[in-house]
Amino acid sequence: MHEASSALAERAIAVYYRVTMNRLAVIATAIAALLPSSAQAATTLPVGRADGVRASSAHGAISFVFTERAARLWKAIAGKRVKVACVDRPDHLSFALFGVTVSEETLRVPRSGRRLTTNEGADPAIDYCRVWRTGKNPKLIVSVPLTQLGAVFLDEQEHAFQINSLLIYLNLAADDAGSASWPAIADVVKLSPEIVALADPSGAPPAGKVGYWSDGGQHVVVATLSTLGRRLFIEYDADDRVNSNVGALIGSVD
Repeated sequence: MHEASSALAERAIAVYYRVTMNRLAVIATAIAALLPSSAQAATTLPVGRADGVRASSAHGAISFVFTERAARLWKAIAGKRVKVACVDRPDHLSFALFGVTVSEETLRVPRSGRRLTTNEGADPAIDYCRVWRTGKNPKLIVSVPLTQLGAVFLDEQEHAFQINSLLIYLNLAADDAGSASWPAIADVVKLSPEIVALADPSGAPPAGKVGYWSDGGQHVVVATLSTLGRRLFIEYDADDRVNSNVGALIGSVD
């Protein structure tokens, strides 16, 4: 067996680490919470906003405005120190390489006003920015795309954490049960109505679902569709080989 993570990316990341470090006994509910509740049809993704936070380049800096919808996020950082990391991605959608952090700054957040503005100049190559609450337990507050490339990356990364979360849970559950095999398809689809059976290893689930396939032994596949319809998957076979197109997405959480 191998350790191979619509909800927010930070929730996916949080589940990833909680499962890995604490071996949670009840994870099916968390998996269901990660999955999108309905399919979305789109040709482009929103840019300059996410989860009630608007981001824009203003006077040579990046400005984040926390709207009423993001009041909970603002409350989590008001008066505290945060790190703002802004990232440039490659010019293609293969994501074979990690992004380059072109701006990283630690700031003290105002206690009021719901606006956070960086002091450093905004690089025109920035594709997305993340705001992290710093301290002993760093927490990702929000990730905001500034270009369509950044929006696609963040969306696909969120979906990648969803399928990786499921694999981690199934791996840990098998270890706890003393099994060296991946569970049967019928057992996994019982965990959540958002998990469906794949017809074969190359199959794709309906939009808004996570698909699972296993031979009951060492061959397993989990897959999902991004908001724009790209099939994202992780596959392990009986020869200990991994086949996936989400490695860079999971590894890059700058």
